[in-house]
Amino acid sequence: MEKDQQHNDEIRKLLDEATSPEERERLSAILGESEKLKVPEGKSTATAWQEFASKVEKPEEGHHAEPGVLEPSRNWRRLMLPVAASVSLIITLYFVLTVNKTTTVRAEVGERLTHVLPDGSEVILNAATSIAYKSSSWGTNRNIQLDGEAFFSVKKGQEFTVQSSSGKVVVLGTSFNIYDREGSYEVQCKTGKVRVEVMDQRIELEKGQATLWDNNQLKPPFATTEEKSGAWTQGKFYFEEKSLTKVFEELQRQFAVEIKAQGVEGRIYTGFFTTNSLEEALDLVCTPMGLKYQIGDGVIEIE
Repeated sequence: MEKDQQHNDEIRKLLDEATSPEERERLSAILGESEKLKVPEGKSTATAWQEFASKVEKPEEGHHAEPGVLEPSRNWRRLMLPVAASVSLIITLYFVLTVNKTTTVRAEVGERLTHVLPDGSEVILNAATSIAYKSSSWGTNRNIQLDGEAFFSVKKGQEFTVQSSSGKVVVLGTSFNIYDREGSYEVQCKTGKVRVEVMDQRIELEKGQATLWDNNQLKPPFATTEEKSGAWTQGKFYFEEKSLTKVFEELQRQFAVEIKAQGVEGRIYTGFFTTNSLEEALDLVCTPMGLKYQIGDGVIEIE
């Protein structure tokens, strides 16, 4: 137990000497994990160290000291074991807690937020959307996991990949939008060029082009206006022959309300709404569809 305490004291000393909040946070995490470590049940601390020492001190078969070279004494090696173990512990925990750490960002229902990546690339997350990436290895591995919808403005550099449940988008430097919710997958390229991959299918999109996953295949590139590509980042939502049910789902996400709609299954909507106000958005969707709505306490009845 004394050796364990010495190791933790060393980490606390490093923590006291830390010069940045990030370093203090990482060392605090390492200290927290190290204090959880225990000697295997049924063994004393001395026995555990002795077993570790026998493995470290065991010479390689056929090994002999070279003439004139002094080998470390057995006692010296035994004295160094706690130090070596402490260093090994710190390096291992540092890798697990820092190098392998995943950064997760989420926009909740009714929320839209902007996140700047380590290289200065920017991601705007739509409501009920999350992204995850390895911040520590970002310089060599620009890979993001997406759940929902996001608009990306990517700085030029190494390959940039966005992986979601339906497919993958690969770019070098461009701006584009990805929508991936409940089996609906659509990619719009606003500037530059992107490659969309779903299963064994690949399609390249240039500025002003889009594709979507339909009937188990990627549709050939079709034109999309710059105004509509990522327009939701400005609070404008455009729909072209979309399921009315999907439109109401988007309204729910944007305004954090519950919508109960009757008799809308199978109906298709082409139009738009803005997030200026809930009532205005409902008028833009319901009026052309011949629907009436009633706003209650967080619940909207539509028929």
